[in-house]
Amino acid sequence: MRRIVLLALSLGGCASVPDVTFSNPDASIADSASTSDSTPDSGASGVCPSAPPSGANSCCGDIACSGDCDGEHCQACEDRCGTDEICCTTGSTVKCRSFDDGC
Repeated sequence: MRRIVLLALSLGGCASVPDVTFSNPDASIADSASTSDSTPDSGASGVCPSAPPSGANSCCGDIACSGDCDGEHCQACEDRCGTDEICCTTGSTVKCRSFDDGC
């Protein structure tokens, strides 16, 4: 009896397997994405440290910076601002602002 149940379960549990279709290996993912006029999302690290996002002229580590972004100012930007902000430096002033507000 046990063999009959096992046989019935094994035969009844096999259904047809659907065909698997793979995408074209030559297709480019970049074709479907638009990068123009993009800014980092809130809470995202943006594109720093690779390249400054729109509105910034450099990166202080992971922090986007606009203005006099060197040495002491850059360290202050890293200490004070988050990756979802742009660090605005003018003279001795360092302010953290949202990307939407800009410097």
